[in-house]
Amino acid sequence: MEEHRLKDIMANVNYSLVIVTTSLGDIINGQAVAWFTQASMNPTMVAIGLATNTYTNSLITKSNIFSVNFVSKNRSDLVEHFGYESGRDIDKFSNIEYETLDSGNPLIKEAAAFLDCTVVREINLGDHDFFIGEVIEADYDSLQWLDIQGFKPKAA
Repeated sequence: MEEHRLKDIMANVNYSLVIVTTSLGDIINGQAVAWFTQASMNPTMVAIGLATNTYTNSLITKSNIFSVNFVSKNRSDLVEHFGYESGRDIDKFSNIEYETLDSGNPLIKEAAAFLDCTVVREINLGDHDFFIGEVIEADYDSLQWLDIQGFKPKAA
């Protein structure tokens, strides 16, 4: 992992087009998230918030790994795809191109940037769990994905 590329991503994490992916054995899943933030600079850690009853939450609780996929505005349809149906009911990756990271997490091929993380702490806060993940791998294609002016996600 190139440290300067990780710092480029972390300096711009105020971003609302985020899909979290995870794996557990042969099972892969992902979901759009609204609660994502940087949690620590050294070591680099991020936090994600997931409703306690989501399939992705249950997989991350068991696997202790997740990836953050930053999606460009022109692919906001991916946020809707990963945000409105449960992976318990459908295979969200059936028509999505992805590659598998060293951790086993799926990386959406059209992701403009990603952070691959191991869970260092899980905190229950009522109807949501927050997962604190230490970044173990990160990269991006371009910083153009940071422009989200005018993007307004649909309400669930």
